[in-house]
Amino acid sequence: MKKWDFDRTASICAIFVALLALIVTIYEAKVIREHQQVSVWPHLTLYFQDAGIDFNPDLTLAVYIKNSGLGPALLKSISLEYKKKSFATFQDLFKAVMPKYKKDFWKADFETFKVILPGEKRFVIGSFFSQPETLEFYKAYTGSVRAKICYCSL
Repeated sequence: MKKWDFDRTASICAIFVALLALIVTIYEAKVIREHQQVSVWPHLTLYFQDAGIDFNPDLTLAVYIKNSGLGPALLKSISLEYKKKSFATFQDLFKAVMPKYKKDFWKADFETFKVILPGEKRFVIGSFFSQPETLEFYKAYTGSVRAKICYCSL
């Protein structure tokens, strides 16, 4: 029977350390790849803007959707909920929130299955209402309306 000498022990330890380094390198490459994929995801937000509207100076209130993520987004739908009731469109929501709702006072420009690029802001709907009606809707919306945006990454 041969004796274990220092050279044999050192070479076995070196092989073990090299295998561990290989495993760590493979794991790190996987984590970096996943991080790169996640870092280009889109992030859509729905928000209000009042006074000085970009698209039309006559608008007193507008709803926009913005992609603040790093990747393009394919917009599938926006669903709205007010007092536990669902609405398919903003117009239906406005009728429920504002009894004096008049379709002529709103300008809508919302289409699903549109691509929203990173940093892009898209107009969804805007109001030509006078200040009191706009504030009435804004208070109702910010207090109890939930919006869910369905989109996917391209």
